[in-house]
Amino acid sequence: MCLFAGAFTFGTLLSLPGDGGAYRPDQVSAIANLLSVAFVCFSTGLFLTVALQLVLRREGIDRVLYGRKRLLVAIHFALIGILAVTGFIILNGILITIGQLAAGIAGIVLLVMCAAWITGSSKGFLGVFQPGKT
Repeated sequence: MCLFAGAFTFGTLLSLPGDGGAYRPDQVSAIANLLSVAFVCFSTGLFLTVALQLVLRREGIDRVLYGRKRLLVAIHFALIGILAVTGFIILNGILITIGQLAAGIAGIVLLVMCAAWITGSSKGFLGVFQPGKT
């Protein structure tokens, strides 16, 4: 996901018109800055994903991780998720910048809800539903 999001973000950054095009000229620098930060988030997430594969390259699928490697894998997953969500929040910030307020706010709210759902899914949906318990 970070690969495609980063590629599209970088492509959009390169194709921004210097004179503003459909945007006000003062918006172009803000849009370019936000696209640059989003690209950095996506590309860093991509390289952390590759690093995670290197950490796990000799581990079996069924093997339980212990100690430092377990902590390192958890940190990698957390950072990759945070970077991906941050990149998409920045892209929604661009929507707000160009005047698409409703779409930008809806996108940010949905991203935060998805992140909360994913984070809480291992403990049940935000503590409401816990598998195996009635």
